[in-house]
Amino acid sequence: MSVLPLVGFIPIQFLREDKVTADQAFSSPDATTELSDRAFSSLEKSGQLRLIKVDAVYTANEAREAVRKCFAANVDMIIYFVPTWIESSVVIAAVQEVKIPYVVWGCSDLNTQSLVGAVEVAASLNNLGEEFRVVYGDPSDKEAVGEIEVRARAARVLHKLRRARIGFIGGIAFGMYDAVQDLVALREKFGTEIVHLDQYRIIDEISRVTDSEIQEAVSRLSKQVGKVDAPSEHLIKSVKVYLGLKKLIAKFNFDAIQVKCHPDLSQIYGACACVGVSSLIDEKIPVACEGNLNTAFTMYILHELTGNPPWAHEIPVVNSKDNTLLLWHCGAGALTLAKDSSEITIQQQYAGPVEKGGVMGGVTFDFWVKPGKATMAALAGMGKNLRMQFSEGEILPPSKMDLGPGKIWVRALIEMPGAETFIKNAVAHQFVTIHGQVARELKELCQMVGISAGQ
Repeated sequence: MSVLPLVGFIPIQFLREDKVTADQAFSSPDATTELSDRAFSSLEKSGQLRLIKVDAVYTANEAREAVRKCFAANVDMIIYFVPTWIESSVVIAAVQEVKIPYVVWGCSDLNTQSLVGAVEVAASLNNLGEEFRVVYGDPSDKEAVGEIEVRARAARVLHKLRRARIGFIGGIAFGMYDAVQDLVALREKFGTEIVHLDQYRIIDEISRVTDSEIQEAVSRLSKQVGKVDAPSEHLIKSVKVYLGLKKLIAKFNFDAIQVKCHPDLSQIYGACACVGVSSLIDEKIPVACEGNLNTAFTMYILHELTGNPPWAHEIPVVNSKDNTLLLWHCGAGALTLAKDSSEITIQQQYAGPVEKGGVMGGVTFDFWVKPGKATMAALAGMGKNLRMQFSEGEILPPSKMDLGPGKIWVRALIEMPGAETFIKNAVAHQFVTIHGQVARELKELCQMVGISAGQ
């Protein structure tokens, strides 16, 4: 399970300078305070958020001070709760003071006219071109509270992205125009620092790996699987890639990386990055291969939303009759994706050609991914064309389908509504699947950063 979002709750009251009776006012102070308290209490009881409650504010300056307090506490999102009619300028002052994702929440309540105030605020913010989420619902409305929680989870991921460092090691793999990335657009939209390293840096780190490190890693990996069915020299070379990548991650403090495997590692060095990719994902560092930085971003986002290991793969088979897709890749997959470690076999990598005059080397993993509810997604495109495709489905129990000679690898069969349409609309040839259903959060995140999204 991922860390719960930290959310600031700021109730905003209406300030009357002249003296009026409770009957003449839009609402009594007691009624609006009671509504605010109920709203905060409902969020507390849901248990899906960590909350910071700020005392009710009345003026623009108080609102600015309140949002600065929340910013100092490093919140992921702000809730501006509107319990009565207010002047929109109070909220506007806060949202323009500090740029934090936010929600405007109002309730259908005749006693307080909360809804009227919230609609006035939302309309004013829309006129200013603000990006936000407005929620209308009583504090007891689970759907309204759920909308806020979805927004908060997406805001937490954006907060993490804006502070993350992702390593871009090597370049793109040959012929994959759909994997070409736009570093400027990714920085603009997500705020993530991208650090490029040449492919040789991996070899340089490998050259300093000690025999004791190799032996310890080989021993540990062998105990994590049910069977090792590969020559030791191939296993050792693959483990060296893992150790080299791990040292680079530690040296540059990366939160995720992508690595160009083909043909530099897989053929020229003689070992694919599959062991390194798989092991590092199990160590909570999302790793994409084949030079696909967009996939690394997708893996990081899905991991932060669910806390589960992301799996990058291709889709070689679609069955429109039963809405299923076969998923696999050339061997990378976190070992915790297997239902039981005894089902995992380490095999010598499938001896397919990468470039003319050679074949892939190293070892790969062979197992079916465990069943369960899942989300599949891909980030792709350049500049204004940056977009995300995603859909929810269910990974099915292992299939007995014939995969053909030599096709070992990590694999899964997923049932997904509109599977054929999903493939026809594919934005990339490589997708990421994760256990857990987070399509609503992905849609919210895409709205926050201003990129198109859909199935």
